[in-house]
Amino acid sequence: MVYETFFIYTGTFYLNGWKQFYSIFTYLVLYVFLMLFHKLTVRMIERSRRERSD
Repeated sequence: MVYETFFIYTGTFYLNGWKQFYSIFTYLVLYVFLMLFHKLTVRMIERSRRERSD
């Protein structure tokens, strides 16, 4: 949010109807999705390594 606010004030980023308040929820959802995807990927890699070693 800090970098988004900075770019809005410097004029390099425009909202065009998008409320900065929406970004809070959007970033939260994206962060949770990325964390879940990361956990899934790590589990799949660990399972693959275990299957190879057996």
